[in-house]
Amino acid sequence: METVVGSGAVKSNPARSFRACFIGFFAIVLALGVAGCSGNSPEAMFENYLKRLSNVTEVELDEAAEKPVVPPYPRARDIVLPVDDIRIGVITYLEMTRCGLIAEISSRNSSLGRVQRESGRFLYELNTFRKLSECDARTRGQDEDPEFADKLKSLLQAKADNLPKVFWNATFAAKEFRVFMDTATDPLQRSEAVSVARFERPIRYLASLGARLEEAPSIPPEEFEQHYFELQIDKTGGKIVRALSLSGFYLDRAGELLEQAASTGRMCPMGKKTRRAEYLFNVFVKFYAGEVQPYISQLHQAASPLVESVKLLKEGQRVELPPAFESYYAATLDPAAEQGLWHRFNAALQRHTRAWQSVLKPCGMMPGGPVTPSMSQ
Repeated sequence: METVVGSGAVKSNPARSFRACFIGFFAIVLALGVAGCSGNSPEAMFENYLKRLSNVTEVELDEAAEKPVVPPYPRARDIVLPVDDIRIGVITYLEMTRCGLIAEISSRNSSLGRVQRESGRFLYELNTFRKLSECDARTRGQDEDPEFADKLKSLLQAKADNLPKVFWNATFAAKEFRVFMDTATDPLQRSEAVSVARFERPIRYLASLGARLEEAPSIPPEEFEQHYFELQIDKTGGKIVRALSLSGFYLDRAGELLEQAASTGRMCPMGKKTRRAEYLFNVFVKFYAGEVQPYISQLHQAASPLVESVKLLKEGQRVELPPAFESYYAATLDPAAEQGLWHRFNAALQRHTRAWQSVLKPCGMMPGGPVTPSMSQ
């Protein structure tokens, strides 16, 4: 069964980092029957949230803050690896009947074979490598035709050298993957359902192939192409990357604003709740817990498996990765890169959570506490 992430599809599960702080609180939100801000745009939601925080806390927003530029996925010419053409003479070609490769070689040299897509080229190279390996195993130790055996070993080694490069071109450098990760799109929308399985399944499938290339597994073409079809249906990867950048930016600004409000001590001087603190708590209920947190949870549930599956596929590569891809990966989905979008998103989320705690705790208004919101803002 596919896992679907998005409002209207499944209930939102808060990320582990802030689940402990706010567990049990959403019953309050549901009881209030709060209506969210209009529209489906996460940016509009975040802007509304920030303005309300600023109005209540009287902390001015930094209007000069600019949203970070989202790194585009590298162009094909920057990441496609050159693959050596292996040429053989007519005699060697005819000798390939002994390995059952005449049909494959003829097809590869046809007009269609010369312009086949990256996935088709990979299947051809993998199938050829497997048949050469089987042929080599059958003829090994036989002294009937040592010249043919030498040719076979040479071809087998050349194909073995090419296979990792062809696999790279059929995965991260392929058109399908570039479409999937294209950031020339809107970020993930608030009510947009995301089928995690639809991208996780093909990426993990490809990762499993990369881990056993040397085994030259037999792959049905229909099965392989179906995974590619699932991957290029839309720009889900790009939408998630855009949403991580946008959310990290706004969560960081909101965290900074709340930190400034906490540092003044004006919300609850000497632990005494003020009317302004109650206003702020209502902002927490209606606009953070009611709108921002469900979106962040939705995004986290979609991004986490993307980060993990892309990491697995990257780790399965057996080539020196193009610098353009290394730079892009470090700037976006690499969980080990502190300046990457995924890392910055999680850091901003933690900062934002701690900031709320620093404001609400002195007031005795932590979620699940005795205070009931009574004012609207």
